[in-house]
Amino acid sequence: MSRNKAWIWTGVVALLFAPQAMAGMLIGVSGDFLYDIDTTTGLASNPRDTGGAATDIAFGDGLLYGSRVFTLSTINPATGQASELGQINGLTEPETIRDLAWDPEDGVLSALVQLSGTTIDRLYTIDTTSLVATLVGEFDANYTTMSFDPQGRLFAIDRFSNSLGMIDKNSAATIWVISLSPDIFSRGSMSFTDGGELFADTLLDDGRLALLAIDPTDGFLVPIGSTGLEAGFSSLAFIPEPSTCCLVLFGVFVFLVRRAV
Repeated sequence: MSRNKAWIWTGVVALLFAPQAMAGMLIGVSGDFLYDIDTTTGLASNPRDTGGAATDIAFGDGLLYGSRVFTLSTINPATGQASELGQINGLTEPETIRDLAWDPEDGVLSALVQLSGTTIDRLYTIDTTSLVATLVGEFDANYTTMSFDPQGRLFAIDRFSNSLGMIDKNSAATIWVISLSPDIFSRGSMSFTDGGELFADTLLDDGRLALLAIDPTDGFLVPIGSTGLEAGFSSLAFIPEPSTCCLVLFGVFVFLVRRAV
């Protein structure tokens, strides 16, 4: 085999066996651990220790971001290992990050921030390079978790009024709101998938922590099943399937191999 052929085959093998992000997986953080969540059964599995790096997570631009207090990190979704990016500038006590969300349309990381001891909740954007947080506005409801859909529309849940709102991401004002039914959502986190499905976790009346599917058009809730955990998720995120660039690169390699044979 010629040197060129050997190099090409080495590249093909490396491409095929290169580490990939988990494909199409809903994940959640509970305590110091990341879990995979089965969206057909609700069961959480495969715990990975983050070392306490995150209480809130969001996935965007191929990276899983996590925050704890005012520290932002990236987290390896396969192992849970965190790499600290630094302190977020522009947030101060008594503000507390309650949730992170990634806008797939604008490529921006957003944070739902609560002013501790009050009913004031704020929307911030966070520059993942400079780590500067910029105030967008104050919410006009007591939202506790939020997520962007695949079109870049921001949704949030007000667990106190048991409602789902669509939010103007440029002002934090509520555009419209619908009631969640049946009235079983007590607390928890939410996340859209890349296919537009909306999931949330909550504590049911029977004491079970369960995964729910939510129809964002009418607010109808469907219990999927118990997560099997003793503590709920402080945040959810969805890691989409790998981009098609690997398939394109593989096609290029196959073409070169055929030319070299």
